[in-house]
Amino acid sequence: MRFYLRHNYMSLGRLLDAAVAGGKVHAAELTITTTCRRSLDNDDDYEDTERSLVGYGRRFRALFDACPAACFGAVTQLTLEKMSHGKPDLDDILTTCTGLEKLSLHNCGPGVGALWDVQHARLKDIRICLCAIRGVKLVWLPRLERFTLQGWLFTTDKLVSLGHVPRLTTVTLSEDIGHNEQTLKLSCILTNNTALRDLRLNFRDSNIWVQPETSRRLTNVFN
Repeated sequence: MRFYLRHNYMSLGRLLDAAVAGGKVHAAELTITTTCRRSLDNDDDYEDTERSLVGYGRRFRALFDACPAACFGAVTQLTLEKMSHGKPDLDDILTTCTGLEKLSLHNCGPGVGALWDVQHARLKDIRICLCAIRGVKLVWLPRLERFTLQGWLFTTDKLVSLGHVPRLTTVTLSEDIGHNEQTLKLSCILTNNTALRDLRLNFRDSNIWVQPETSRRLTNVFN
């Protein structure tokens, strides 16, 4: 199910909530989007755009608060596009969506420069695209298999941190923005991971330096 956060968004949410509560729907794939456009480059209407994104984020929060138990509890795949959320909003989504297996965030997130700690028992796939966050810490995700981070504003040693992710086999890092001049150390990102088999990198025209290491952290990835 896909819908826009327009004037009738609340009735659509309640319709799905009633269907789940009545036993007609047991699992849902939900995409919620807006007509707003966010540019991470120079934007003459930046302030107006940000206000619109925040406004849509508030609409989503109202929808979430109105029908969380049944509707969002049954969601297995959730995509959120072009809206702003506070970090507590995303944490509440993960807490409520207990059956969630795939989460996609496009042009939205916990705010510019935010650090986000992620924990969930069933998530298998996380995609974060053009969300302007400072870093993601995959704290406890025992079933996570795929992680994608596409487009970030800040390159730091906290960009991606791996905690308990024993099944993580595929990581994709794609720096589509191209503003960064700092060094991203893959050996730091891949610490504590032994299952990774597929590492996909796209740094556009950035320089890549491969330095021999005594550690064997990257051996399984590049073999």
